[in-house]
Amino acid sequence: MLQLRSRFLQDPGAETVHDLRVASRRVREVLDYFQNSIPQEWYERLSRLAKRITRSLGSLREVDVNLAMIQDLRKENAIHPLSAELMIHLLNGQKNLLHEAALQSIRTKKFGKYDKFLSLLKGSRNANPSSDDVLCRRREDFWSFPIETEMDDELLHDLRIRTKRFRYAVEIYDHIHRRNLGRFLNTIRNLQETLGRIHDLFVFALKLDQEAQSWSDPQLTLIPTSLQELLAELITRKVKLYSRVRPLYERVIESAPEEILAAAPKKFQQISTAMEPAPVAVSAPQR
Repeated sequence: MLQLRSRFLQDPGAETVHDLRVASRRVREVLDYFQNSIPQEWYERLSRLAKRITRSLGSLREVDVNLAMIQDLRKENAIHPLSAELMIHLLNGQKNLLHEAALQSIRTKKFGKYDKFLSLLKGSRNANPSSDDVLCRRREDFWSFPIETEMDDELLHDLRIRTKRFRYAVEIYDHIHRRNLGRFLNTIRNLQETLGRIHDLFVFALKLDQEAQSWSDPQLTLIPTSLQELLAELITRKVKLYSRVRPLYERVIESAPEEILAAAPKKFQQISTAMEPAPVAVSAPQR
């Protein structure tokens, strides 16, 4: 995280923004995992700084994703050239403002606390510095998701957060205990990527909807019409992905190693692969 932070301060490209934000989430999960071995003051201070990075880069990351999505839509001839230029102009304006705000938040010298913490860090061969309680909590949060209810964007965003935290906790557990859980982690990652794609489509559709609504002059119809057509296309793509969520979620449950599955709710310990997919609720972005 510290290396990526330094890179961001020098060259804040889209890839660095993404990698730094992911690293800050992983640091927060690691701090939770080792909380019992870290003085409370240090735990709170370091967690707060990592959370500052996550929050500072959230909107900036969304803009980068939206710009990349426009380029993909251009290649597919799925977006009107005029609408593409308009959205690129608007998003680049937002990106500049968000970038400056992120720099101000992340440039602070307070991050030197991490260097000091690492210099004081000591290990022990006699004591287990971590607790698997965090893994248990993340597992229960993931397992308890109401997958049998109708899906909408709010629910899927909640599942996306649960899936991320579960994956990071499993990664830490795997690294500490050397369980070779790479295949299981890939299964979690497949679900996470699908949920991420749905979220990206939702965010971009929301921006399109807001922009289309701002064109209120009845004599100017080309841009708002093309934006509304693209909006409908994005919603269609998003809804198609809804149907993939439940099978991917069930695949995570089915492929869970015994040590992960053991404390799961009973209803998932003998899950069937023949379950019918849940009905899907189509939801347009809310203004």
